[in-house]
Amino acid sequence: MNSNLALIKQQAAQWLVKRSEPDFAQSEALLAWLNQSPLHQSTYQELQKTWHALAQVSHGSAPQSVKPRGFTAVFSKKILACAAAICCVAVSFMSLNDLSSPQYYQTAVATPQSFTLSDGSTITLNANSKVVIDMNDEHRQISIITGDAHFEVAADRQRPFVVSYKKHKFTALGTAFTVNTRPFVQLNVTEHQVKIDYQATAKIVREGYQSEFVNQWQPVTVSETNIDWREAKLIFNQRQLKDVLTQLQPYITEKIYLMDTSLADELVSGSINLNKPYQALALITQGMGLKLITKNNLIRLL
Repeated sequence: MNSNLALIKQQAAQWLVKRSEPDFAQSEALLAWLNQSPLHQSTYQELQKTWHALAQVSHGSAPQSVKPRGFTAVFSKKILACAAAICCVAVSFMSLNDLSSPQYYQTAVATPQSFTLSDGSTITLNANSKVVIDMNDEHRQISIITGDAHFEVAADRQRPFVVSYKKHKFTALGTAFTVNTRPFVQLNVTEHQVKIDYQATAKIVREGYQSEFVNQWQPVTVSETNIDWREAKLIFNQRQLKDVLTQLQPYITEKIYLMDTSLADELVSGSINLNKPYQALALITQGMGLKLITKNNLIRLL
């Protein structure tokens, strides 16, 4: 067996053991590990199916999406050790419909894309964005790993539609909305309402309004514009240069570096055509009297 594959299987088994613990919370570390490669994802999902199938045999009952009572961590490790050993056997468990494996969607540089979920909802991801989808008969949970996403939520009163990013949680109340994380966390509600939860903060944002998180959640304000990255435009009014560059970066392959950090807080206003990101960057550079030098997969603003 390839030593790298063996290591990935071992790591996947360790994550499944951790996930079986009662106090486990979906962690960014797990999401980061899963998104290192498609092999990580497929290995984890196959091992998860094997684990549940073995649990079914051991308990003589239908497999569960969570650990049954009395199913100790020691027993979990034994099952996982066995599952890891036979993971490469070509056995199909597709008939186990109540097993839900997370799905992962991501977009490339300069490539926004829309996806239809199993419940009929749609997600539109901004360029260079990643999300993980976890849906079952009881919940619909979407975790933003990086980037920005717009959600058109299918009605389902029995299963809340919850989007999370780090410590922020957004619960749809029959809704269409956008969550941006670059350059800071921002919620724009385009239909109905969304509930924000952050530590001890909870608020409702209504249709046509937005709220931004800069050290804390700011008061709700009217959305400045309904033109955003979904329409290939960014309109900014008195925004700091560093924030504008952060929003432009997902559309440019080379890493952008502002060499004179004293300019980072300079306020700029204007409009960016995201279909022509390099032209937009050149215009910003010229407008501020900066030079643009591209070399070694880097863009330096001097």
